[in-house]
Amino acid sequence: RWPQAQLDAFDAAPGMIAVARETWPGDERVRWQVADATAAGDEPAYDLVASNCALHWALDLPAALRRLAARLKPGGLFAASLMLRGTLAELHEARLIAAPGQPPRARLPSRELTETALWQAGLTVTHAEEQTIRQTFPDTRSLLRQLHEHGVTGGLISQGPRALTRGELARLCEVYDAGYPAPEGGVSATYRVGYFIAERL
Repeated sequence: RWPQAQLDAFDAAPGMIAVARETWPGDERVRWQVADATAAGDEPAYDLVASNCALHWALDLPAALRRLAARLKPGGLFAASLMLRGTLAELHEARLIAAPGQPPRARLPSRELTETALWQAGLTVTHAEEQTIRQTFPDTRSLLRQLHEHGVTGGLISQGPRALTRGELARLCEVYDAGYPAPEGGVSATYRVGYFIAERL
């Protein structure tokens, strides 16, 4: 959309920046930065701030959105997708059955919380929608393997007070396999994705 734009690309994980550099080698429009984009930044500098499936990891989403909004010029746009409450609900339910008293230490944000936080950050929400996506896996272990490979098993929204024991993990798989079969075979997992566009006036 904006071939002449200068981009600052942030990720806190050096490995993600390395992969991105390999994907767009020699692109002088991009300044790659291993950093937390939601940390306190400089004066307003950007016409657009965009984030894809990252902000739900913020421990304090309203604070993160305030800091990102502060980086926008007047008239600047904020666009983001993030996972919302209800994502992997089947897994959370099975976990509580398999390991009572071991819920994750944090929860995903709701659509309402996200919209409210955007308004409180001084942004006018111009678009908000929620999409439900269901994915099928051969079995629960395949689901857990993919989540691990994608880095989803880290962070407070995935981890309880302690790691599950081998027996609890086996019980979780047993509960999930029996309780959440997919019509076409295997098991299903639900993702709830929020999409938001907002403007700094």
